[in-house]
Amino acid sequence: MNAADDDKQEASEAPSQAEGVRKLQMDKKLNTWLIEANGTKKAISCREICETFNDGSIITRLRAGIDSGADFSTVELNE
Repeated sequence: MNAADDDKQEASEAPSQAEGVRKLQMDKKLNTWLIEANGTKKAISCREICETFNDGSIITRLRAGIDSGADFSTVELNE
């Protein structure tokens, strides 16, 4: 299995993979990604999240999922 397969597997194992919805995802290492409605995954910083979505509580919600022991924490974006 190569790195690309690992990324696909991570995305497919993530909770709340509803079609057509943009999401933010965080892993245990506190890496964050923006997952577009078409499934593409792009790294994004916490600062970019706060500036782009003008909502600092998104980071709090992502972090709460990780703090509760989840491997991945996902927040659906309501735009």
